[in-house]
Amino acid sequence: MQLSTTITNFLLCFLFWVSFTVIAEPLSSDPLHDKGVKTARDGNHREGLAILQSILDKNPDNYAVRRDFVIIATWAGDCDLALKNYQLIKDAPQQEAYLLVPVSDCLNAQNRRADAIVLLEKGVSQWPEDDELKDKLAELTQDRDIETAPAVSVTLSTDNSDQGNLEWLFETRYSQQILKDTRAYARFLAVRADDPEFATGDLNRIGVGAIHRLNYQWTFDVELSADVQQSGDEGITGTVLYQPYYLWQLGLQHATFAEDVPLRAKALGITADRSSAFVDFRTQDYRWTWSAGANQYNFSDNNDRKSFYTAGSFAYHLQPKLEHRLILDLYRSRNSLPATDAVYYNPSRDSTINLTHKTSLVYDSRFERHVDHFFVFLGSYWQKDYDSNPIYGVGIQQEYNFTDFDYFTWGAGIDSRVYDGNREQQFNVYVSYEHKF
Repeated sequence: MQLSTTITNFLLCFLFWVSFTVIAEPLSSDPLHDKGVKTARDGNHREGLAILQSILDKNPDNYAVRRDFVIIATWAGDCDLALKNYQLIKDAPQQEAYLLVPVSDCLNAQNRRADAIVLLEKGVSQWPEDDELKDKLAELTQDRDIETAPAVSVTLSTDNSDQGNLEWLFETRYSQQILKDTRAYARFLAVRADDPEFATGDLNRIGVGAIHRLNYQWTFDVELSADVQQSGDEGITGTVLYQPYYLWQLGLQHATFAEDVPLRAKALGITADRSSAFVDFRTQDYRWTWSAGANQYNFSDNNDRKSFYTAGSFAYHLQPKLEHRLILDLYRSRNSLPATDAVYYNPSRDSTINLTHKTSLVYDSRFERHVDHFFVFLGSYWQKDYDSNPIYGVGIQQEYNFTDFDYFTWGAGIDSRVYDGNREQQFNVYVSYEHKF
């Protein structure tokens, strides 16, 4: 009996010692590796990465250190660094689930959702009982299904043309995925002038096209369009988008029939083709954004219009539910035809500079998402042969995601602008609804 008690006590002491040893055991056999991970867990991500990098400099094939380096890089919000290092271990067998989940988040953040889903599917096949992997795969698969679902949209808007005339634009569009990386669409555009004198400028235009995503960097869009009432107004529009880096996007477009020519030009049967180039950039946290673009219109009345714009913005207050942003934009244009030789507004040279304040509020609501945007701008407009004049305006926009499949937005604005030295008050409004099936 005494021997049995002694053996029992010995076993209990041994088990306690083993448990204590396991709990107190460092994260790895390398104290420096252990220090790097603990430093990062304390919130000092860059310091932890520097420690791990010192190990990798000496032993670049150390999988455990490289794995933890990737994970900590995602904690630091540096997906570029994380994915660059993940490439060095992507073929390693039995990769841990806690590695695959943050890597898939980074792939998805860089518009590589298809790659993220493939990675997660591989992970689930290796770790079928891991709930985090399965939940992340279900989340990204649902996002993909929503993005590729058939969709129909309807938009109604107004456009102030020169000399106070008003246009109404109605557009409806249907799109559907037809191949894994190809989406087809059809649209109808109707444009009406509020003045019967310009009824000849009405458009009743249909278009069909396809968007093909070659990979996560290249996207191509080709559309054929025609007027359903007037022959000879057929056109083709081609667009190429390139993302050399997920924070940058570059684009080129050419349209043989530009739909955005001035109302008075359309009313007299004047058409134009348009060539465009643009670039967009944002920082990872969206605090800074920048865009620029150039357009050239070749009108059938022998007028060539060249225009350039650039805009930069800074969010001086950036929180999940409240954002205050300042936007500075510049626009300049030049026309080859003298202003007196064109029936439409056609300054030989002009420029606009604006400073806009934008406030965005995200509400807690019964909808999937509800955001309000408020705008106020003040600027200056200069036109050759006229003095510079102040311009200003206010606007509002509301966005509602009623569900994941229903999106509604509307906006309105009131501006005070100047044309040929004459001040005009402009009111614009638009309403848009999209439903996915």
